[in-house]
Amino acid sequence: MVVSDEVFKLAPDLFDEFPLNSVMHDLVVRRPVRSISEKVALAVCNLKVAKNPHLAAGFWLYADDLEASHTISQVLTSASGSYLHGIMHRREGDFMNARYWFRQARNHPLTQSGELNPEDIVRMAEEGDVRGVAAQQREWDALMSYCLAHPDGD
Repeated sequence: MVVSDEVFKLAPDLFDEFPLNSVMHDLVVRRPVRSISEKVALAVCNLKVAKNPHLAAGFWLYADDLEASHTISQVLTSASGSYLHGIMHRREGDFMNARYWFRQARNHPLTQSGELNPEDIVRMAEEGDVRGVAAQQREWDALMSYCLAHPDGD
């Protein structure tokens, strides 16, 4: 699995070295992946990412740096901000809090389309279902593409 073209263009060095199918393998994160964090820090300096906090929060999720992602997502009031906040809590294993934030994002176009159901991924994470890894990677790419096209997050 590779990231969509428009997201790839934001940080080609990051995605060449760490393709989407090689990251976010843990449904519940134990610690950030330091080898990726340096590349993500450079990607977050990209002007398009720096001007879009939704993308920045998502890029930190890519490196499993939940603390950095949470610092950003907890102040975002958009549907995408709530969605990112939910992903962060799901990945830290706080499934109840994740569900709360996904309810806040229930009107997000990605969930409305039926393409993604964050509740299904929460359930897979709770059960340790490895199918959740691929779903999580698809979810990340779809959300980053959406946030790139909709910088206000709604």
